[in-house]
Amino acid sequence: MLYEVALGRQTVSRTINLRAPASSIVVDTVHNRLYAATTAIEIFDLSSLKPTGAVPITYGTSAYLRLSPSGQRLYIAEPGALQMRVVDTTSLLDVASVTNLPNAGAVAVMPDGSKAFISYGGFGWYPGVLNYVGIVDGFTNQLTSSIEVGPTSLWVPQKMAMSADGSQLYVAGIVGDEYGITTTVIDPVQQTLLGYLPRAVPFGYALALTADNKTLVMGNYDLAGGIGMIDVSQNAPIGVIPSGSWPSAIATYTCGDAGRAQPLCKGN
Repeated sequence: MLYEVALGRQTVSRTINLRAPASSIVVDTVHNRLYAATTAIEIFDLSSLKPTGAVPITYGTSAYLRLSPSGQRLYIAEPGALQMRVVDTTSLLDVASVTNLPNAGAVAVMPDGSKAFISYGGFGWYPGVLNYVGIVDGFTNQLTSSIEVGPTSLWVPQKMAMSADGSQLYVAGIVGDEYGITTTVIDPVQQTLLGYLPRAVPFGYALALTADNKTLVMGNYDLAGGIGMIDVSQNAPIGVIPSGSWPSAIATYTCGDAGRAQPLCKGN
């Protein structure tokens, strides 16, 4: 099940039945689409939420998605295939791939599209196995460098979100503290660690920033569920919206982007 949540009212407004639980979702306001990674990349019309097609997953049953700022490219990280695919959103055909990425996971993109970031590395709780955030040239689609983010026993990069100005990259990973999940902040330009955010929920796994760049939204990856919110300017939790169990993927968009009726948009 996929939930559409009105953040202003902190309520669930619509739901979508999926083939399987989604590992990742993204909103494409250029083509008025929603992409959900389940057993394939399911595609829905954003206004009606009706299915319009699908893009196959190369190998395995999970993938992690991110759109380029222009909406022309869909990045698909496939941990089972050890790669990140680049798909043209008009033709829905692959145009490039970055290979040899063990457990390829979260993807983020700079606002100007010049760089993409992909997490990869260790798997499971194997001490000493390092994890990385790889930097991919947005024009050549080549891996150019990587940021080391620690061994698996300390931090497993899972989901990422980029600030609108490209100054901060938010990375969800598992950090000591009884294996609770926290969010690390990286300077993607200087490739340095900036710090950590407080927890809005115990296991803040899926991440997304609101369009105004003020609120980080995260799913509580736990039986209790819940959608937590953090004011990133104040570095403080805002609240939690009830949801189903194990929310694993989140995307945000401004209500008017989907051509929603104004009465439905009020309070969003």
